Amino acid sequence: MRRRQERANWPILYGFSTALLPRPADWRPGLEIAGNWWPHVDPADRLSPDLEDFLAAGPRPALITFGSMAAGEGDRLSEIAVRALRRAGLRGILQSGSAGLAADDDDILTLGDVPHTLLFPRPAAVVHHAGAGTSAAALPPEYPR
Repeated sequence: MRRRQERANWPILYGFSTALLPRPADWRPGLEIAGNWWPHVDPADRLSPDLEDFLAAGPRPALITFGSMAAGEGDRLSEIAVRALRRAGLRGILQSGSAGLAADDDDILTLGDVPHTLLFPRPAAVVHHAGAGTSAAALPPEYPR
């Protein structure tokens, strides 16, 4: 089915920005870059009180998130993340994601799903898996989207 669609030049829309990745020169017509696709976030949504309290309790933390990547690697990746944060002398936030990142540490908060548009502007740094949407969300607001 896919080969037939390719031969018929069916249109395909890609959800990323040319500010991050230019259109490849060898793409056929019909392969279109539509820009970033952003999930809906209700304007009334806010960060949880626990997260706000953690952010206010000290220096801005580093956020580590692997989104939908690394399922089944949570224990190993959590240990690496915690060790890296401690060696750097940083507070941290681990966003559990599919890997199941978690830490039991006063200076490291473990979170579930939080909209990137609410969370990413708040930490000092965001360490992530480099997916197109996460990379776009991690850019400063003045970067073309």
